Amino acid sequence: MAARFGVSIADGASSQFSTELIPTSVRGRGVAVVHVAGFAASFLSPYILHLGTYFKPAPSIILGLLFLSGAYVCLLLPETRNKKLPMSLAEGEEFGRGEGIFDFLRYMFKGEGSKSELEMGPTIVEEDTLINKPVQQ
Repeated sequence: MAARFGVSIADGASSQFSTELIPTSVRGRGVAVVHVAGFAASFLSPYILHLGTYFKPAPSIILGLLFLSGAYVCLLLPETRNKKLPMSLAEGEEFGRGEGIFDFLRYMFKGEGSKSELEMGPTIVEEDTLINKPVQQ
């Protein structure tokens, strides 16, 4: 049951992080690679569970190590809150440069970017788009 929960969390996180962090110019290929890795993991899962017939705690140890390593890798990803997302590969290489492993805490507790989403409005939509203008009849 815990393994299924972890897989569900990993699937949601990989979809969210890949669409935010992969530059727009190569996002389709990047998301495809993330999905192929997920399919490979789902293909290997019965074999990992079968290892329990030889050594009972093996599946729990392997899945636990995979979950912990995935959580650690997520801490290494750059913070995207209130930032312009990368459009090109060059912007993608510079995105998040100089951030530490726990810099996301700065946004949570020190008030940097502390306005609520309702006060700020949409962060991606620019002022001159049709979405923010009233509809004329």
